[in-house]
Formats: sequence, structure tokens, C-alpha cells
Amino acid sequence: MPIYTGGRIKGGINIAKDVLKAEEYNAVASKEQLAIRAVNLYLSLYKAQQTNLLIAENIKQSEQRVSDFKAMLDNGLIARNDLLKAELQLSNYQVSLQEAQKNIKVLNYQLANFLKIDADTQLDQINLAEVNGVDLGLKASYDAAKTSRSDVKSLESQRLVAEDQLKVTKASTLPQVSATAGYNAFGLQKVVTVTNAAMVGVGVSYDIGSLYKNKREVNVAKNHIREIDEHIELLNDKVKVQVQQANENYMLAQKQDVVYHQAVDQAVENYRITKDKYDNGIADTDDLLTADVQQLQSKINLAISKANTIEKYYDLLLANGSLNIK
Repeated sequence: MPIYTGGRIKGGINIAKDVLKAEEYNAVASKEQLAIRAVNLYLSLYKAQQTNLLIAENIKQSEQRVSDFKAMLDNGLIARNDLLKAELQLSNYQVSLQEAQKNIKVLNYQLANFLKIDADTQLDQINLAEVNGVDLGLKASYDAAKTSRSDVKSLESQRLVAEDQLKVTKASTLPQVSATAGYNAFGLQKVVTVTNAAMVGVGVSYDIGSLYKNKREVNVAKNHIREIDEHIELLNDKVKVQVQQANENYMLAQKQDVVYHQAVDQAVENYRITKDKYDNGIADTDDLLTADVQQLQSKINLAISKANTIEKYYDLLLANGSLNIK
């Protein structure tokens, strides 16, 4: 039974505990990265779905415009060139719709595969209203991030492991003291008989070879600690940059969302005015079709902006170390 081992046993226990902590933090960090990947795929699918819906809606209006232009051409009210422009715009919309539908299929497959569900599963139309509300006033903090992020905690736990390993390595030059005890009862016929023989003692052992090899092992352990310290410093710098970028990206997404809301109102009103001018012969076909494209693009931009704001919000949570994974 060991009495004194120079801290080897205690050090080994501490190493096991710190290794477990490091692995637990690594597992949480991996889960966070998977969660962000899922969010990105989810929101990308939403963007594709919204783009598909808006283009499909515009195609109906464009088809009606082509039909109206054909009737006007037959009555000599417009030139054939105007009809061709409207048909060309309809063709462009149809190509964009095909692209959007392709993106939906690709992203639907990627998300289904990521979630480990049947790859042929068709995910429903995503409604962002079902997503938990975002905190528009949230701001990431470096101080909070370096004390909360799982990747930082994992590296700090690895440093504790290296410190414990250094202590254990140094302890190999110390003697070991152990208590010994034994009990015997045996008999050899006509030679000797021993009954209830017991012994108790204290033993001391020492590894002379450790004097020669310990210095090198200690230096290796110290170098490992310095290496981890460098990784921690690099990670802290990376965290600073990520926190600053996350804050700027989140604020930009919010500002852009406000602008895109205004842009939709402006584009809708511009199309209405242009349509009135066209009907009264003041604006030409190019003006009308351009206004229609601007109206569609503004609506697509707004739909994407909503998703971008949520995406940057979760990126902010990740950078801040407050993305709670259960």
C-alpha cells in the first residue's frame, strides 16, 4: 500500500479529471459548430424558397402582361418590339425560377442529409415567424467570450493537463514509501510447520535512473506548456477578431433590413407610378419592365435580409460563447 509517491497518484487523478473536462468542452464546441451548420442550411433553404415564391408570383404578372401586349399588338397599339421585350423578360424570369427550384432541391437534400432523415423528404415551406425572436440589442463581448467559449475552456483544460503532467514528471525523482504486510500458514511434513505467521513493515524504493532521464522529460513537459500557451494566445486573438466581426455583421444586417423595407415601399410605388405613366403614354416599355424588375429584386432582397439578420444573430451567439446547446 503506497504511503508516499511524490504526488504521482494525485497527479494522475488530476490529469484524468482535466482530460475529461477538455473532452467535454471539445464535444460542446463540436455541437455548436453543427448547430450553426444546421442554421445556415435552414436559412439558405428559406432564401431559396422565398426567391422561388416571389419569382413565381412575378411570372404570373409577366404572363398577363405578354397576353395584354399581344392583344395591343393585334390592335396596332404597340410595336412588335415592345412585345418581344415583354416576352424576353418573361423568359428571364422563367430561367431564374428554374435556378431557384434547383437551389431548393439541392438545399433540401443537404439539410435532410445533415439531419439524417430520408433524403427524399420534402421539407415544408419555412416560416421565420416560428423561429425564436432575436435580441436586436445584443452585443458580443470579448470578456464574456473568453470565459464562456467552449474552445477556450478546452484549451485551458489541456494546459492544466500539461501542468499536472509536469508535476508527475518531476515527482519521478522522489522516493516512494510503501507499507507492506503479509500472512502465512503452511506446513511441510516432517520438515517445518508455520502457523499464523504475520509480517508488517515499511519499504522505500528509489529509481536511480530517473536522475539521468528526468531532466529531459521535464524540459519536454515545460515545452508542451509553452506550446499550449502560444495556442491560447493565438486563440484569444482569434476570439477578439471574431467578436468584433460578429458585432459589426449583426449591426449591418439590422441596418440593411431597415433599408430593404424602405426599398420595397419605394419600388412598389415607383412601379405604380411608372405603370400609370405607361398607360397614359408618358413612359415607354423599357421604363415599365425596369420598374417591374426593381420591384421584384427589392422583395427578394427583403426576404433574404430577414434570414441574414437571424443568421448573423446566431453567429453572434457563437462568437460570444452563449449559443446554448442541449
